[in-house]
Amino acid sequence: MVAVTARISGRDLGSVMSEARRAVAEVSLPPGTRVEYAGLYREQQSSLRSLGAVLVGATLLVGLVLLFLHESTRALVAVAAAVAVSVSAVLLGLYLSGSELNVASLMGLRMVVGITSETAVFFLSHWREARARLDPSAALLETGASRLRPILMTGIAAALALAPLALGIGTGSAMLQPLAIAILCGLVAALPAVLLILPPILVVLQRGQG
Repeated sequence: MVAVTARISGRDLGSVMSEARRAVAEVSLPPGTRVEYAGLYREQQSSLRSLGAVLVGATLLVGLVLLFLHESTRALVAVAAAVAVSVSAVLLGLYLSGSELNVASLMGLRMVVGITSETAVFFLSHWREARARLDPSAALLETGASRLRPILMTGIAAALALAPLALGIGTGSAMLQPLAIAILCGLVAALPAVLLILPPILVVLQRGQG
């Protein structure tokens, strides 16, 4: 066995390993020789698989809770659409910032799924209460007005707390920068996702069912 080690400085592990894999693939190795990538890279891949499984499991549990609380697939579809917008914003933010989809960013993505789902569930609960005494359009307007302030307060508080990490300010911030970017992008998208995208979907689904 020949162990080859290296120290990474000023770059992320994902991009370095991609270049290392391409370089090794271009080398003609003797028959019977195999290459194994171990160390921090193998631990990272194991953590990514575990976090991916947790993310899928959490998403399924959220769907089951929604079906149990609202007893309607309309609520599940509407919340899934809002969550999809937030997840897309997270992936877009990571891409534009040049951040890798690593353990930290996956943790942020999982938090965004939970926060957006919770916000959408509160919106749906308030909407169901308002719909009992108002027409559908007025119920949506009242619900949006009542949920605007809590969503804004949550987003502004998170932005102020995570801005230094997202900008890479401070010692050790580079490790948590993808986490901060993921959460910030997800929370920024949660506001239009819940207040602007969720209501029309509810109206369309309600008309389709009616």
